[in-house]
Amino acid sequence: MRVTEVRDAYGEIARLAAELEEQDRKMLAVTDRMIDLEQVLRRLLTVHTGECRLDHEGFCQEHGFEVPCAVEVARRVLAGEAL
Repeated sequence: MRVTEVRDAYGEIARLAAELEEQDRKMLAVTDRMIDLEQVLRRLLTVHTGECRLDHEGFCQEHGFEVPCAVEVARRVLAGEAL
């Protein structure tokens, strides 16, 4: 193997390592954001502890007037259920 080939190989390794570090940084940022959102949902649910009361059209009268109820959606997300 020639010196130039070795140098090129090291250059490619360095480039790939830098690319992996950038991907790791992005994944950590996404993970941090997910943790923040989970904490917000948990705080929301400490305020809204009551069960949903749906009217005849399916709107939640306890937590707000929307379908589906945001509190119920938060509970499902934190339980690991699919939306």
